[in-house]
Amino acid sequence: MTVRIAVTLGFVALNCSSPAFAQEIPVDVKGCGTGEAVIIDKAGDVTIGHSIYRGTTDSVSAGGPFDKTTHECRVVWTGTKAGLEFTNRCTNFDRDGDRFLWETSGTFKAFKTTIFAGTGKYEGISGRLEGHFNAVYPRTSSGISGSCWVAKGAYSLKK
Repeated sequence: MTVRIAVTLGFVALNCSSPAFAQEIPVDVKGCGTGEAVIIDKAGDVTIGHSIYRGTTDSVSAGGPFDKTTHECRVVWTGTKAGLEFTNRCTNFDRDGDRFLWETSGTFKAFKTTIFAGTGKYEGISGRLEGHFNAVYPRTSSGISGSCWVAKGAYSLKK
């Protein structure tokens, strides 16, 4: 009897002290934007630079944190003959002023995104996406360009 009570109390204690795990929700995302690039330095065939990238983001199917949001990113990139590699930090804003933060690293062919913080309805958000750029548009001037991308993954909200 004493053992059974101790075991039962142990399970109750474990269940009460366990953090609440949020359910992961799959999401398909698409976005487009324009970037204004500034070259920091060049050495031979290597160029390093930074960009401000702004645009819009939507979920492919309605629902989810990306619906009808605007993003603004600070990007650092390295360009070589082999291609362009980048890393960024971004903020997505919705029409209510709530926002979430994410970072992305990769290339135009493949990138990975981590969603790590939010405010308002996005408080407690986390998630991961993998994607690629599906359109890169010609430059309108030496430093302005446009692109579109798609990504898939999952997010969760801890409330």
